[in-house]
Amino acid sequence: MSAPTHQPNDASTQSGPFAPNPGETHQEASSAAARLSFDYQLLARLQLDCDYYLGHGARAKKHLWAGDEAAQIQKMRELYEALPEKPEWLTLDEISRYEAAMVGHGMDARGAKAEAHSA
Repeated sequence: MSAPTHQPNDASTQSGPFAPNPGETHQEASSAAARLSFDYQLLARLQLDCDYYLGHGARAKKHLWAGDEAAQIQKMRELYEALPEKPEWLTLDEISRYEAAMVGHGMDARGAKAEAHSA
């Protein structure tokens, strides 16, 4: 009886946004995959910040990663555009709705008319 063969986790068999580019060293591929993973995680964090800001955060800028509504949206767009595979959990339309709700166009993140907050 022969021993089962084991095929190594060869980088050339990987696919998706974390797959290495041809000619890339293992260290370069690991670094690129780590960067992409960080970008997806940061985009998710920015989205959560927006949800909190619009909800229980009472529109306080201190709850935003960027410290400012316009800068937060700009960073979200920058990250989204740079991702090779777009996340299923966020679209550019949703980012635009966050922008409308946060930068003062009177809509909430779902596209509904936002209620006025009294100071």
